[in-house]
Amino acid sequence: MSRAGDLYWRAVARSTPPVRRFYFDTEPLRHGNWPFKATWFGLGYFLRMASTMGAELYVPDPALHERAEQWVRETLAALSETSTKAKAARKALKPVGLEVTLQLPTEELLRAKYTGAEQAALKEDCLQRSPFPTRPLDEIFRMAVAREFTFEEKKDGVVGLQDCVILFSVLDHLKANPASAAFVSNDGIFAKIPALTAAGTDLRLIRGVTELEKILDDAVMPSFDVEFDQMWQYLTTRITALLNEHREEIQRFIERNITPAELEKVFADRVISSGPLAIERFGAIHPEMKGGADDPLLFSCDVTVSYTANVEERLERLITLASLMGSPSAAELSQFGSQVVSRERSAIVELSAQVNPDYTNLQLNAARIRA
Repeated sequence: MSRAGDLYWRAVARSTPPVRRFYFDTEPLRHGNWPFKATWFGLGYFLRMASTMGAELYVPDPALHERAEQWVRETLAALSETSTKAKAARKALKPVGLEVTLQLPTEELLRAKYTGAEQAALKEDCLQRSPFPTRPLDEIFRMAVAREFTFEEKKDGVVGLQDCVILFSVLDHLKANPASAAFVSNDGIFAKIPALTAAGTDLRLIRGVTELEKILDDAVMPSFDVEFDQMWQYLTTRITALLNEHREEIQRFIERNITPAELEKVFADRVISSGPLAIERFGAIHPEMKGGADDPLLFSCDVTVSYTANVEERLERLITLASLMGSPSAAELSQFGSQVVSRERSAIVELSAQVNPDYTNLQLNAARIRA
């Protein structure tokens, strides 16, 4: 894992979840290609976040059943399309005596493979199941007739039975096992229900994976700030001690790498030669978070140094002449010579370096005068 990733997941483990329990509708499962993982950053990532925080994760049994049927139907449709194309290919190749062979999996095999993937994903994602509700049929029937709860009139008739059974699974399980909870779904019907909760339950709606991401991230940020500050203080303390241990080596490195042309940024006159420098102090340290936890740690540091150099002091003398004589002529300026003097100046050098994760084997990479 990367340094930044390791830091973030430590913060996740220290965070308090926004609710004690999450229930997931079919919609986020399908959106996240569950139980198959399409990308590393998706539903599976947020399930891991919530579980690491200590939240309980549930999927209603009716949602699991609905998701399985969705996948089987969609896969069978794709296979049927493939079979149709294979038939067309056979017809095209028949005149030249060639054949196309195609062996497609049976529906039974598809269901068996899906069940295996589902069981593995439930275990990997720490997902538990809430059972089918045991509500009397007449209660659901009356709701459908009255167009209440999840039921609504559509062009083709009354819809909402599947949503009704899924939500009742959540509410009944939550009533029997009270906890602060959230139902994750971007299905618009749930947002239309005036009150998701039943008597004795504490349930809020989270509008899909996108809103879930923000809610979880907001919960992690306070802990992440603490982890980051502690890490930053530790790194800078260790690196400062390391720099002081290698003070003479760093001084020689800077002397070798700063050219007279760069020194002119400091002295403003032409540098004839430079003498010894002295490190006054080590300033701001900037560790880089990129790379893995076992990779060398890259960092930069501001080093304040004192330079002694022999410079051609022509510019300062010309400025003095101009202030005394107003606007001197070119002839007057040409007669005004220069002199070589010794000057001492302080400068800030940006030092780039790296060190092993155990703070051994310091490697100095570059040094330049900060403009």
